[in-house]
Amino acid sequence: MPGSSILGTIQGEQMVKIKKKFIVIGVIVALILAAIIYTVIWSSDDSISRLFLGTIVDNDDSTGIIVRAVADPNGPGSVEGKGRIKILYEDTEVYSKSLSFSADQALKEIPYKDFVMGNGDYEVEVAYKDKKVTEVHTIEWVLEYIHVGTSYDEFREQDRNNLKIVMFPLGGDLTSEFTMAKSFKTDLDASLISDGLISEFEKNKFTFAEGITPSLIKANQKEWIFSSVVKTLLIREEAGGLQVYSFASPNAKPIGVDIDLTVYREGSKVHEKTVQKSDAPFLSIDYGGYEYEVAGDYRFEVKARNSLIKDDSPFVDSISSVLTEKLNQKPNANLSGGFSYDKEFDRYEKTVYFKLSEVGAEYTIDFDASGSYNDGPLTYEWDWDYFDPMTSEEEEEFNVDETGAVVSHGFYPEASGSDEYVGLRLIGDVEVDMDGDGVVEKEYSIVLIHIQFKLKI
Repeated sequence: MPGSSILGTIQGEQMVKIKKKFIVIGVIVALILAAIIYTVIWSSDDSISRLFLGTIVDNDDSTGIIVRAVADPNGPGSVEGKGRIKILYEDTEVYSKSLSFSADQALKEIPYKDFVMGNGDYEVEVAYKDKKVTEVHTIEWVLEYIHVGTSYDEFREQDRNNLKIVMFPLGGDLTSEFTMAKSFKTDLDASLISDGLISEFEKNKFTFAEGITPSLIKANQKEWIFSSVVKTLLIREEAGGLQVYSFASPNAKPIGVDIDLTVYREGSKVHEKTVQKSDAPFLSIDYGGYEYEVAGDYRFEVKARNSLIKDDSPFVDSISSVLTEKLNQKPNANLSGGFSYDKEFDRYEKTVYFKLSEVGAEYTIDFDASGSYNDGPLTYEWDWDYFDPMTSEEEEEFNVDETGAVVSHGFYPEASGSDEYVGLRLIGDVEVDMDGDGVVEKEYSIVLIHIQFKLKI
């Protein structure tokens, strides 16, 4: 039947259309599923394309460093996960810890005490998955070498009892420069920078700035620190002569250092002190007081501790120096009996009030200079009519009118009052060049005494 044929054809066409529709839908669903699967896999990819290290900086209290790393992810998500950080010093691993990345970044604060072994370059390495990056961080502040010397305050006679202990911090490896003949030890022991010593340095291509005198400090019995504006050198007595070294990386500002100073006189402890190293180029400890009144053999022991480095570093508490010296203190006047010292005019003062009935009569004043001190015997000399700064700009010649530590002298006050100027000269037992003119004489110190007579109204 014709009608049945037509109906069958229509139904067949409809079935084909339905099948095609399902095929299209299936393809779309497959594509969607593929997209979803791809997106899930891509977004969960925790590999990175690049890794960066920022500048390594000190932390807020300068007790460690801060390391910042940045990662570029491969996928659309951020880098979240564990990395690794390690530090190498002289090709040896001194630190290794995990490092947490969040939002593509990682931040790590590392105390110096966890990795610092000494001065030098530290290779900081950060790794994440198959990527790693390194940065070199240089440490220069570890105290690796210390020497102790002595100096005196030469500006005021009254402060000569204040012995200063001067410690020069030096770090870095020693580099041998040249060898000197052992005969120069005589100059070194006398702290004498002779023409021959200068010539020896110049011969080995060490120059000196014009007008600048190098300094020479005795470090201990067999070492000396020789400093100029160009370089600081170590001179060490070794077999066969004197070896001169330079410091590969001298540091003037060590941090985290405690220093113990102990002073012995004739084997007995007379002073001890613990200090922290400041930012000054050298450390000066005022060692004044009565312990230094007596002459003799002194021993200065200095021991330093680096508190910001690893416990297994060789520089934790092994930095020490010892200096033994026979000290010769310059004479120092100390006048008692109602006299006061005027720092402004650099003289002793005493005001005497007298009655009208005492005008023209002898007025006796006792002078006691027995409190003066030196590290050896003293001779006391008195000039009763010495230098008057009100009438003369230059000191007059000292005339010895009397000797002795405790003396008396009579003055004759005038009705209008008067000013008397007395000179006290202390002479020690050591011959030195007092004026730098090449003339050797016994050490001495002259102090001016001003006595003002006022009529009591």
